[in-house]
Amino acid sequence: MAENEIEAAAEYLQKHNFKSLIEWMTAEVILSRPSDPFPFLRDLLHSKIEKRTEGYKPEDNQAYVQTCYKEASESADEHGRIPIKEQKTNPT
Repeated sequence: MAENEIEAAAEYLQKHNFKSLIEWMTAEVILSRPSDPFPFLRDLLHSKIEKRTEGYKPEDNQAYVQTCYKEASESADEHGRIPIKEQKTNPT
């Protein structure tokens, strides 16, 4: 890959806040531990797409991460252990 292609790829990932998107999806999988992560992630993304009133907004990815961590923190027991989330038919 040429250097300008690598820079363009990095710029694209940064512009779309891809790191936060991957962090959020990874956290949701870790907290939920689905038996098959592929349909879980499909449903997770689909639920967010359905709720959008506008097109893709990269800043939403950071909000998803923050919400995920906040919910995990709030569900921790007195020893800091976070229970596995119950599986929902429509993840949030």
